[in-house]
Amino acid sequence: MTRNRDRSLDLTQEVFLNAFRSRHTFRGDSLLSTWLYAITRNHCLNTLKKWKTEPDDNVSASPYLLRRRGSTDDTHVAIERAQSYRQVFRYISAILTPLEVRVITLHYVHEFTLPAITRHLMLSNRSGAKAYIVSARRKFSASIQDPEQYRNKFRADAGETLRRSAAA
Repeated sequence: MTRNRDRSLDLTQEVFLNAFRSRHTFRGDSLLSTWLYAITRNHCLNTLKKWKTEPDDNVSASPYLLRRRGSTDDTHVAIERAQSYRQVFRYISAILTPLEVRVITLHYVHEFTLPAITRHLMLSNRSGAKAYIVSARRKFSASIQDPEQYRNKFRADAGETLRRSAAA
């Protein structure tokens, strides 16, 4: 159903955990295997439906997903695109808060509506996701007006990333 071994293993573990938690609901009207199959089918179908409606939170994987979808570019161009994507993402992350990055990604990349983002992220402020979009736009505008401030911050963040990866 998932066409992904890791996700299948995760689903299997979730199904057995659900079955264990629901063991008191087994009445004995059917075979145990039938009861377990019903739990498995329902959980897998619900999870697949959820995966279709919710974006993957791992934004950094996007260039690789695009590559797998049938791009005809050669490997060198794909690597350059992935590097450019990471650089842009680092720059955006240097300007915006993590929540603003998430809202921007959900809205502009995954095309979620603002009310859907507000519900998905359980935002409590009155204006919801729109406030984060407005704030992000202001920050981008400020970065255009005073690029040196953000360039220095970006360089500092990139240097910290390099130091962390060298230490690992």
